[in-house]
Amino acid sequence: MKQKTKTIARSALIIFLVILVSLMMYQIEKLQGTARVINYAGLVRGATQREIKLAGNPLCYRYDWSCGNNH
Repeated sequence: MKQKTKTIARSALIIFLVILVSLMMYQIEKLQGTARVINYAGLVRGATQREIKLAGNPLCYRYDWSCGNNH
């Protein structure tokens, strides 16, 4: 009887662990998709900042921002 209880307990724990691992894999997959979007947004932001810097900061003059120049 004691051996049968141990076998049932082990089987239940294995099933529980399999379910947990499956849920973790699903959550990691969702997180990777979010991380990809954040990474692309960062690339666009960096490219936009570089473009503005190389173009002579037209936004600074248009909106009267000092852009690091103390006039």
